[in-house]
Amino acid sequence: MTEYPCDSVVVAIGARSRNLAEISSYCNAKGIPCHVIGDAVRARRALNAVAEANEVARAI
Repeated sequence: MTEYPCDSVVVAIGARSRNLAEISSYCNAKGIPCHVIGDAVRARRALNAVAEANEVARAI
């Protein structure tokens, strides 16, 4: 495993819903904020993903 010091990480994983339970539980255990947006939540319009990404990016 490689570790990179950083303040934030953005991961874009395809364009379909995925089981993110493992990543979410790891982040929760380490106190790392984790945001699931766009088609990772459920298939929708690109406009939804862009709006959600904008909202999360401004909050980080």
